Amino acid sequence: MCEMFDCLVAYENEWRDANCPDFGDIECPNPYPCEDECEGAWYCDDIEMVAADYFNTFNTDGSMSLNANDDIEDEHLSLLLAECDANNDGNVL
Repeated sequence: MCEMFDCLVAYENEWRDANCPDFGDIECPNPYPCEDECEGAWYCDDIEMVAADYFNTFNTDGSMSLNANDDIEDEHLSLLLAECDANNDGNVL
């Protein structure tokens, strides 16, 4: 998608040069990653989606935090708390 975005911007600028030479070029920062792809790597949208899905699935007690009262396996909760419980209160918001 990165290359297509850059190509469309270039095409638009060529069209402007030919049809409206005094109008000026369009300058758009490319919002798509242009680096080499890393199969399986997540981007911000992926993390947002996974976090929301995980939270909505396992926040079974309605407390708006993940903790021992939720229907989540102890092993998963332990890993989650070890990595994400910033204040060590047994909850992940």
